[in-house]
Amino acid sequence: RCLSRLVSCRGRLHERQGPDASFWVPHKPSSAADAPANAVASADTPAAEVAWEWTEQQHTWWWSVADMEEVDNGGLSALVTSPAGPRRLVVCCDCNYGPFGHQLEGEPRLWLACDLLHQQDASLGSNEADFPLPEGLDMSALQSMIDSGMATVQYHVAFSEARLGMMLVDNADGDEVVVAAFTEIGDGQPGPAELSGKIAVGDTVARVSGTSVRGLDYAAVLDMVIGAARPVTIHFERRGAKPPGVLPVRTPHQEWTSPPAAEPATA
Repeated sequence: RCLSRLVSCRGRLHERQGPDASFWVPHKPSSAADAPANAVASADTPAAEVAWEWTEQQHTWWWSVADMEEVDNGGLSALVTSPAGPRRLVVCCDCNYGPFGHQLEGEPRLWLACDLLHQQDASLGSNEADFPLPEGLDMSALQSMIDSGMATVQYHVAFSEARLGMMLVDNADGDEVVVAAFTEIGDGQPGPAELSGKIAVGDTVARVSGTSVRGLDYAAVLDMVIGAARPVTIHFERRGAKPPGVLPVRTPHQEWTSPPAAEPATA
């Protein structure tokens, strides 16, 4: 349908029976000629105002994912009221393929029906084969968008070292954990985080070993990093490209001793 691939490293397989195995799929109301053509409420038509017609499917095997932050390239519909209660439907965020799962009202967990997914071990995937560049794509224009901050850059770095050499703090709004500085290892030497060449001060920590850090403060994130088995893979995000020629901010290492909130921490 499109070039998107639903990716999650945190799904758990469940066998479900009875009402838990039901998957309600909405369809365009046969009596409403002007209803949206797809199965998901459009932005112009509030879901509560659409008299959806529903079909019940039964699926025994389901993937459960803790929340939407644990899934790449998935999207949620507006809240709709099915015969089994209010829920949001999981669809492809690019082409609206689906629905292939749901999220119950007031709950972060996603339930994805296995029969509706083409499943593959993520380690067997090939980004080059699965996501070929569109013909005629102007890479210079794309790079300009990234450089200007119009696009968000996502990347990850794997570390085998126990000490990474970076300081984490809560951002000004208190809703994200960011890299505040790099820390020295040994005799004033840069640590693995700085030596990776990928991380910049101000980058946001998104995941640790596949687990979303949404809603956590810097102390909880640091505990995750320190306690994770090595090698540990950390996902970062930033608006725009890494600033060229900027000298890294470096500070002496401070051993982690569970300081009170608002104190910076180093990994």
